[in-house]
Amino acid sequence: MRIRLTVASISMVAVALFVAGISLVWAFERHLIVKTRERDRMRAVQEVAGEVYKDRFPVAFFLLGLPSLEVGTIVRLIEGDGEIFYSGRDSVSLPDLDLPRLFTTVKQFMPHVNVRDEQRVFETMFKDLETCLATEEEDAHGWNNQDDHASNGLDGQPLQGKQALKTCRAALHESFLRTSKVFAFKTVRSEIFRPQDGNRSLITGAMMIRPDAVTPVLAVVVTSLKDLDRRVNALRTGLMIGGPLGVGVLGILSWLIIGRSLRPVEAMRREVVAIAHTTLDRRVPEPQVQDEVGRLARTMNEMLDRLERAAKAQRRFVSDASHELRSPLTSMRAQLEVALAHPDRADWQTVAQDTLEESLRMQHLIDELLDLARMDEQDSDSYIGSQELLDLDDIVFAEVKRANNRKVRTEGVSAGRVRGNPDQLRRVLRNLLDNAERYARSEIRIWLETVHDRVILVVEDDGPGIPVQERERIFARFARGEESRSRREGGVGLGLAVVRGIVVRHGGYISVTRASIGGARFELSLPTAA
Repeated sequence: MRIRLTVASISMVAVALFVAGISLVWAFERHLIVKTRERDRMRAVQEVAGEVYKDRFPVAFFLLGLPSLEVGTIVRLIEGDGEIFYSGRDSVSLPDLDLPRLFTTVKQFMPHVNVRDEQRVFETMFKDLETCLATEEEDAHGWNNQDDHASNGLDGQPLQGKQALKTCRAALHESFLRTSKVFAFKTVRSEIFRPQDGNRSLITGAMMIRPDAVTPVLAVVVTSLKDLDRRVNALRTGLMIGGPLGVGVLGILSWLIIGRSLRPVEAMRREVVAIAHTTLDRRVPEPQVQDEVGRLARTMNEMLDRLERAAKAQRRFVSDASHELRSPLTSMRAQLEVALAHPDRADWQTVAQDTLEESLRMQHLIDELLDLARMDEQDSDSYIGSQELLDLDDIVFAEVKRANNRKVRTEGVSAGRVRGNPDQLRRVLRNLLDNAERYARSEIRIWLETVHDRVILVVEDDGPGIPVQERERIFARFARGEESRSRREGGVGLGLAVVRGIVVRHGGYISVTRASIGGARFELSLPTAA
């Protein structure tokens, strides 16, 4: 069990780490690509806007001062279907890229919307700049050629120069960024391309129309994902190394923790192995913690308590049965030995009659013992067997007639319909009547009535009654009251045990109290047939 639990815990953690690792690598790579794509979209829009509007609005792009390209990023500008140059801002030509024709044509990056309508926002923004400068009475064209002023552009550093230019440039800066984001979101398209060398690149294209409203201009931004792939591979390698190490450490910890948790179970196992039928008084150790193992130990001790009680009851039952069976055998043997020792003086008819009585008494004892054994071995349905609808009052009158005892009064018997085994219910009533006849002085009363969903049967006598402390014990096997110690009159103490067993298996109960006429009152309750 320790091995199975350890393997199961390692397997679940390994699967969880594997799924988490894949998810982490995918999310990390996705995040980097999204950030790169957003940056390149903005760059593509800025590049194509600069190419389209730098001649018409030169001051605006001087004031913007677009940032330089990052390492590993190349910009290709295309007019119509022919190349113009590689970088719109740098004087140094960049080496040509081995890009397929699919990614170097205007058609490949055709936007989903009419870019001409979207461009008007840029034109309005640049005109607003000119209006701002005119309002501030600034000669932007003349200021553009001054050497003692500089602008940094989109990185947020303060612009040196006159206050009017700084004010107009700040408004242009925020508007240009906001307009570029909207334009990129609506029109710019990007793809991940893997050339023959195996290094992936992100290709982003943004298109605008020149002021002639005819010529398209395409800015293609190509960013190598080599550095991104290197970081993703480093993360993947770290997870591949750290994951198995973590699983191994977890396996060792699981083995130790599970072994410590199962130590009480092993102690219980050793104790149970040592318990035999002669040592049922031993108990397994109970841990102090209130967990599943502690509850298991307490449950096992409760089971051992029940087994010990059952074993004691069985030994007591065997002892009592042996004693009761030996008594009639001893009596018959003694009578026969005396008769055989003096055959001429023996009354063989009396000997035969006494021997027959003892044999009948022994047969009755054996029948009751077998009946009790069947109760112990079978469940209620199997023991009861076939059931049928019965009028319990008919059984009462039949058993009273059989007893032929004038002391029995049945004025209180009314209708009562139950479902059960007729032979067993007759035996119940017969045992109760025999018990009442044994102790009654002059009167026995029987009541039978239906109360709600129960049929109540009461048998009373005017005998000595049963002490309160004995009222539960008399239903035990081989239990006899003080007034019935004579086996010839009092039986062997199995009748009431059989009665309770039959009644309980029919879904009822039986109790004994003091009768209104002074003796014992046995009250039996059974469910009605309905």
